Amino acid sequence: SPKSFHFFYGIIAYSIFHLLIYRPAKLYIFSHELLHTVSSWLFGGRTKQFQVTDKGGSVTSTKSNTFINLAPYLVPIYTILIWLVYLLLSLLYSLERYRNHFLFLIGLSLAFHIIFTAELLKTKQSDLLKSGYLFSISIIYIVNISIIAFCLNLIFPNFSFVEFFKSYYQITGDIYDFVFRQLFL
Repeated sequence: SPKSFHFFYGIIAYSIFHLLIYRPAKLYIFSHELLHTVSSWLFGGRTKQFQVTDKGGSVTSTKSNTFINLAPYLVPIYTILIWLVYLLLSLLYSLERYRNHFLFLIGLSLAFHIIFTAELLKTKQSDLLKSGYLFSISIIYIVNISIIAFCLNLIFPNFSFVEFFKSYYQITGDIYDFVFRQLFL
């Protein structure tokens, strides 16, 4: 529906803002390090050091695993927070007239997550190297595609999360089949 296009307006607005006006790197770095911290806590770890600057950040914790290392690349924290605030407020108030604003913010925050994640993947991130670079990139790609598909499923009535993955599975199978035949037949 035309109302749903506000989601795409949010994506476009953030992309233009990021490319031409300002890159809110410190905001992303903060969420990146916060997700390392929270995921470490979820696995029973403690944070010993938390640092965020304009140039980068770091977290030292007592626990590390693949999820803790990759969480910032997988979890669009600001998108989730916007969804939660909207859902909580919708329990108290009728928010239908603010739906377009909500969709705009979802698109904006998702673009923020995807663009910064893509930028970080171009640099040598120790988070990715700890779990294996190819494995990490593959997991990040699959999870982010899944998150985008899930958001599209919630926003657009004609988009089906299940149908998307059926076609995704089919295309992936065709690619593997093609590569296998080229290499071994």
